[in-house]
Amino acid sequence: MELKVKVNRAFYPLMENRSRYSVSYGGAGSGKSYNAGQTIILRVMRAQERKILVARKVAKTFRFSVFSLLVRIISEWNLESIFRINKTEMTITCVNGNQILCLGLDDVEKLKSIDGITEIWIEEASEITEDDLTQLNLRLRGETEVPKQIILTFNPINATHWLKRRFFDRKDASAFVLHTTYKDNHFLDADYIQELEKLKEVDQYYYDVYCLGKWGVLGNVVFSNFVIEEFDYGEGDLESLCDGMDFGFNHPSTLERFGFKDGELYVYDELSIKGLTNQEWMGEVEKILPKHRPCTADSSEPGRIREFQQAGFNLGGAKKGKDSVREGIDFLKRYRIHIHSRNCPGLAARLPLYKYKQDRDGNAIDEPVEVLDDEIAALRYGSEPLWIQSTPKVSTFAPM
Repeated sequence: MELKVKVNRAFYPLMENRSRYSVSYGGAGSGKSYNAGQTIILRVMRAQERKILVARKVAKTFRFSVFSLLVRIISEWNLESIFRINKTEMTITCVNGNQILCLGLDDVEKLKSIDGITEIWIEEASEITEDDLTQLNLRLRGETEVPKQIILTFNPINATHWLKRRFFDRKDASAFVLHTTYKDNHFLDADYIQELEKLKEVDQYYYDVYCLGKWGVLGNVVFSNFVIEEFDYGEGDLESLCDGMDFGFNHPSTLERFGFKDGELYVYDELSIKGLTNQEWMGEVEKILPKHRPCTADSSEPGRIREFQQAGFNLGGAKKGKDSVREGIDFLKRYRIHIHSRNCPGLAARLPLYKYKQDRDGNAIDEPVEVLDDEIAALRYGSEPLWIQSTPKVSTFAPM
C-alpha cells in the first residue's frame, strides 16, 4: 500500500527520532497533537511488534479528544480496512496485530494490568505530575524490536511548572525537544490564524504563552487562594453543593462541581470537552450530573439551556448583569479553594493563569483577561446562587 501523508515540515525531525523522551511543545494550533497522532498510526502499521499506550490525566475526556483524533486520521488516510476500532474499550488494532490503547491515568488498576508496552504518548502532559511520568517510564521495560519512547505533547503554562525544570532547565541527553507554533502549521485556515493573532491586542502575556508557546512568569494574578491536590471529599461530604456550566464548541463546554466544608471550597469533579454538539454534551453531562440537581449555566445560550430543560435537567441561566464577573470573583476569593488535581485538570491548569488586565503603564486594573477562562466561568456561574443572595450558608476563612 502506497500512502501519501501530508506532514508539516517542522515535525520531520520528531517523527523519526528515537530518544527515550520526545518532547513536543509550543503554542495553540501548531499541529503537535495531530503530528503525534500521525506518528502513532504510522508506527503501528510497520512490521515490528508494537503496543502503544496513549495516556491523558483523566479518562473521561479521552473519547472526544485523543481517541477521536486517531480515528479521524485513520479515516482521512482511508485506512479503515486495515484497522479494527473498538469504541467501547477505546482500542485500535492493526491487521498486523499491533495495537493502540487509550487510558486515563486515573484508571490505575487497568494501567497496572497492561504489559508489553513499546511506546507511550502523553497528551496534555502539563496536566500530569512528575510522579505520573516516573510511573509511566517504569512501564517501558523488557526487550523489544523498537526503541522505547515516551512522547509528550503540551502547551507550556508558566516557568514554575515541573516540565520546565525536568526538560528545559538542564540538558537531558535522553530527550529530544521540539518547539513549534501556529506559524509552523501550513494547514491552518486563515480565520483561525486571525483569531490567534487577535490575542496580541487582548493581552501580550497570553499571546506569548498561548500562541507562541513561551514559558511565562505570570504577574497580576486574580487568584492566589487555592491549592491543587487530591482529597477524599465528594458530594456526600460537602454542604451548599453547586454546579456551574459554560457552553462552548471550539472552546470547551465545561461543567464544574463543588461544595463547601469547614468554610473552604472544594472543586471535586469536572467535565471539559471541545467540539461537542449540545446533544453530545448533554449525554456526557448526564454521566456525572443527576438531572434533578440545580445547575447554573451561561445565560447567553438560551437555546442550549432549553434543550437541557426539555431533557429533564434542572438547568437555569446565570443572571449576570453589571459587575457580575467582578462580584463572582470577589465571592470566590473569600474562600480557600481546593481543586482536585486528578478529577479537575482543566481548572487546575487555568486558575493559576487567570490574570488582570493592565493599563498602558503596566498597572493592573480591576478587570480579568477573558482568555482560557471556560472552567473559571463555570465556577462563577455555579457560585452565583450563593453570592447573588448575599446569604451563603457557609462561613468564610480568614486569609493567611
